[in-house]
Amino acid sequence: MKVTDCNWEVINIGKQTIEISLDADEVLNPGMLKDIVKNYEYIVIKVPCGNVKSLLQLQDEGYKVIETQISLSKHYKDFDFQDKLLSLIRNEISFSTVNSHVHLEKVLSSITSNMFITDRVFYDSKLGPELSVNRYRNWIRSEFERESILYEIKYKNNPIGFTLLRFEQKYFHALLGGVYEKYQGEGLGILTIASGFLYCEENNIEVKKEYTAISSNNVPVMRLYNYFDFKIDKMQYVLIKHQ
Repeated sequence: MKVTDCNWEVINIGKQTIEISLDADEVLNPGMLKDIVKNYEYIVIKVPCGNVKSLLQLQDEGYKVIETQISLSKHYKDFDFQDKLLSLIRNEISFSTVNSHVHLEKVLSSITSNMFITDRVFYDSKLGPELSVNRYRNWIRSEFERESILYEIKYKNNPIGFTLLRFEQKYFHALLGGVYEKYQGEGLGILTIASGFLYCEENNIEVKKEYTAISSNNVPVMRLYNYFDFKIDKMQYVLIKHQ
């Protein structure tokens, strides 16, 4: 069991939050769990898929499943830079790296509450869209300050979305990305999936592999990652409870 006091969520969603991640075969002791979470208002528990005993036990105790988190990865060498769909728009794509707080705030102001409608905070009736977008904006700010790479994706020279990457040696984690609300529904979501590798290629950044995680609530994005043959590394049920 891994227990994290998510103190940053007080600013994001206004609640004392704890996140608990269980091991694959871990069986919970109900009394111990109650003692761990007693001082928190919002509880998030992640259970490895397959640990059905803990999943059912938590539901019996009032926890609700809100999503399955799917961790994915793909090697740079296996990415198809000549993909037929990318080829149709490749010459119209460019990237604008965010290097100033002015540009950062411009990106954040372009991120609206209806951009991430599959987010678990968005879905939660006790939290909702405004707290969801506030949480994302704060996350991006904190990652920018720790020197993660944030860039806007441009299509036909118009900023249509953004991607946030955290590099660790020769690997990168695609933390967050999205198409701005104005350009959603135009088939440009493929750019947020492919942009990490395209950005590294354009900027001569040597990388071996991309890691990312998506929600089972976001079926269109799941289809896109499947299209690019990303490998599923693990899956976790995510349960929540307010108290």
